[in-house]
Amino acid sequence: MHYVKNRSKMMGSYNLPTTDEKGRRKSLILSQGETSRALTPEEFNFPEIQKGLANRDLLDVTKRSR
Repeated sequence: MHYVKNRSKMMGSYNLPTTDEKGRRKSLILSQGETSRALTPEEFNFPEIQKGLANRDLLDVTKRSR
């Protein structure tokens, strides 16, 4: 499992590849400085999350969360 933290100066919203029980796509919504719930490898490797990490809007805090 992976955890990411929002480093941007505003709230962030990221689409995820997973769906809920009604078939709707899930989103990851984080306030400034907030850490995410546990993300599956599929969610963590999703291009939108990886783009947030590359842009330094998100920080991978997986090792710190253990």
